[in-house]
Amino acid sequence: MAEKLVFRTGWPKRLLSWFIILAGSAALIALVETMVRHWATLPAAEIWSGLAIGLVILGFVIGGFAIQDFSWTLDGDVIRMNRLYRERTIDLRQVEGFGRTVFVLGVFPVAHIDLYDGRLQQVARIPIDFRDLPVAERRLAIRFRQVVDDGSAAFPRRRFVEDE
Repeated sequence: MAEKLVFRTGWPKRLLSWFIILAGSAALIALVETMVRHWATLPAAEIWSGLAIGLVILGFVIGGFAIQDFSWTLDGDVIRMNRLYRERTIDLRQVEGFGRTVFVLGVFPVAHIDLYDGRLQQVARIPIDFRDLPVAERRLAIRFRQVVDDGSAAFPRRRFVEDE
């Protein structure tokens, strides 16, 4: 049986998710406290808008927890992506290549592994921590060809790296 490797989202995304969770919780507490204090003097339109804003903020808090609780496992012929509410399985028999995408979020670099099919169409984009990136790339390079993108985000020009 093949070795099972588990990878998590990088610390910049987890730090951002904690910020979203804490800031959203504080905003929700402040909104509820203000509405309770002034309940008798609030018009119905403001009560309904306060409830709608509260639901949006609650959605952000739940999204923050979803970012926190993400991991993926390289398990034989499949990749299992474990999320807060669901698990997605990617069949590696459909994958022909892989690549790396790094972008900067604020001042923090964030890394992803991209999986491609034979026509260089993206199958999945999986977040990964920088310290796990070399291990994941080595494991994927054993089985797949590497894909590079010579274009831009708007006009990608993907190609397989030829063995030299």
